[in-house]
Amino acid sequence: MILEKLDRTFNASKFYGPKIKRSEELLHADVKSMDKKELKEVFETAIFKKDTLAIFNSEGSLPTLFYIESTAAWGTRKLKPVKDFGYRYTTVSYNEEKDTLAVLNGVSFPALTMAEDKNGELVYLYALKTSKNKDDFQNIYNYLQNSFTKLTLQDDAGSGIKGWENKDFYYFLHKKK
Repeated sequence: MILEKLDRTFNASKFYGPKIKRSEELLHADVKSMDKKELKEVFETAIFKKDTLAIFNSEGSLPTLFYIESTAAWGTRKLKPVKDFGYRYTTVSYNEEKDTLAVLNGVSFPALTMAEDKNGELVYLYALKTSKNKDDFQNIYNYLQNSFTKLTLQDDAGSGIKGWENKDFYYFLHKKK
């Protein structure tokens, strides 16, 4: 997926469907009956999961009345949701060096998390990358800086998060050291 071409019509369930199916097959495979080559493939294949998201009442524990979380999360399993929200797709395991799910300005991302609402509309995409290449961050920063309108963000506790927007999306970039 080329992130520069991403638009609001992107279908996360279609993108993740075959990946989730393959992950389920691998997780339910009988590893005792596999030879070394098959086992190697299993351990080198990225694994994905799909969670159901719902809206929960914060009951005063947060500064907001409601929050969105997976119905399978440890803190929400026993709670009754206010209503269903949609789905979250997560890259659970991957090979940083070999896997590429998305590319932005020539920088590859091996792991993504996406959410869609119950109507199938993309709600957010979170791209994750660990890089020893110092140019990767700069390439992404330059692309965002030159392509979109800069947001003015409050810098809470030196978070270092930068933001931009266009007509469809907000973009946030954070560099961890």
